[in-house]
Amino acid sequence: ATRLVCQNKIARACCVVRPPGHHALPSCAMGFCLFGNVAVAAKEARKRGWAQRVLIFDWDVHHGNGTQKMFWEDDTVLVFSVHRHDKGNFYPGGPEGDNYWVGEGDGRGYNINVPWPKSGAGDQEYKAVVDELLRPIAKEYKPDLVLISAGFDAAQGDPLGGCHITPDGYYLMTKACKEIANGKVVIALEGGYSLRATAQSMAACVQALLDPSKELKRPSTDGASSAPSSPPAAAGPIYLEAIEEARKVQAHFWKSVRKADDALDDRRFR
Repeated sequence: ATRLVCQNKIARACCVVRPPGHHALPSCAMGFCLFGNVAVAAKEARKRGWAQRVLIFDWDVHHGNGTQKMFWEDDTVLVFSVHRHDKGNFYPGGPEGDNYWVGEGDGRGYNINVPWPKSGAGDQEYKAVVDELLRPIAKEYKPDLVLISAGFDAAQGDPLGGCHITPDGYYLMTKACKEIANGKVVIALEGGYSLRATAQSMAACVQALLDPSKELKRPSTDGASSAPSSPPAAAGPIYLEAIEEARKVQAHFWKSVRKADDALDDRRFR
């Protein structure tokens, strides 16, 4: 699928992959993941010359530690993960998913973590991540290909993730990704523990991939907008604080998210 998209033989692709892959490590399986499906696709795209720069957007509720490790010292693949971290107490645990883990060597600044401090994030929180960080950094990075690690365990109704993204939220994030890399997007399924939530969320993503319009509101099957009639609630302060902390870290590496009063000292970062 990645090859076909990169070679312009198909516009975009959606891969229903099992088992998932973003926890898989070079030396062992982890967290139901045997092979790093998205990471391998990115590495192959680079090796074969299908893409010069790849953006991986991982919205699974868990941190993609395996993907992070694979590209830790690589500036040709930008890894962007938004996930529950709970101060290191949410699987896979430990400090690796925190915002100050930014990569090393050539990869310094090319690993972006937005760690939620608790459960409860939903559409507005993820929209804020896309608007405040993903869009500007992607515009600056200019990837030729976007790979989405599409876990749906952050979906509303998932029994494990504790988050509340609706199909509309996934539609919006997918639409945002289509604005990057001339629309060359490949989605690969990651986690998800509710068949209904996963099916509805993936359907919204496919709908976004197929929709030729630039409209961000997801149309219903009868052509009407599926957006609620009342204004959406604002993103929660604790989540906005997490986004701002991640922005301050990334301001050291990306001019597009830098503010005039940022204190730039990257010695504490990994």
